[in-house]
Amino acid sequence: MLWGFGVTTLFVLVLLVILGPTVLRLVLRKTKGPRGEWKVASAINSTGLEALHDVILPDGRGGLTQVDHLIKTPVGIAVIETKNYSGKIFGQEWEPSWTQVLGRKSFHFQNPLRQNYCHVEAVRALVAPGIDVMGHVIFVGDARFQEMPAGVSGLRDFLRNLRRVRGVPVPADVEAGWKEVSTAARRDSATRQAHRRQLRRRH
Repeated sequence: MLWGFGVTTLFVLVLLVILGPTVLRLVLRKTKGPRGEWKVASAINSTGLEALHDVILPDGRGGLTQVDHLIKTPVGIAVIETKNYSGKIFGQEWEPSWTQVLGRKSFHFQNPLRQNYCHVEAVRALVAPGIDVMGHVIFVGDARFQEMPAGVSGLRDFLRNLRRVRGVPVPADVEAGWKEVSTAARRDSATRQAHRRQLRRRH
């Protein structure tokens, strides 16, 4: 015994002191995306518009795709991709990848507009032709764009536009399309596992 602690207990405490900050950073990094999605979902729900969050849809090509947010609006169905990033972001609408700069380090990531295009196409495959399906990317966190591409915004600007259509009647064709999408949307664990298996095979 040492100061009332067993050797094992003391060893665990030392590990926590040494590894604690590292483990905390890993946990925060792992949960950054979900925390951003939760923030956007809560903000969308506050508008009173009907929405679905974190759902799996058939992708129209025999597979599955995960969609962050879907919103029923008077002008069509909005398909939203959320990104929770820090630092400076550089990217154009047409580029396959964008760059995040944090201090002296830079990281490349898939253009989220292109990523969300697949989600938009999945929704279009479910609804009748003529129903407007609109893709949009929302950045939360303290990311700063040198030049923000079309189809991308911060959460505050997006909510401002969303609130303008609150209370406007939704046309019957959009209601019908929303019903098709809602019926196809899945959140069950079996579908999520199938989606993860598909991603592993693809990557």
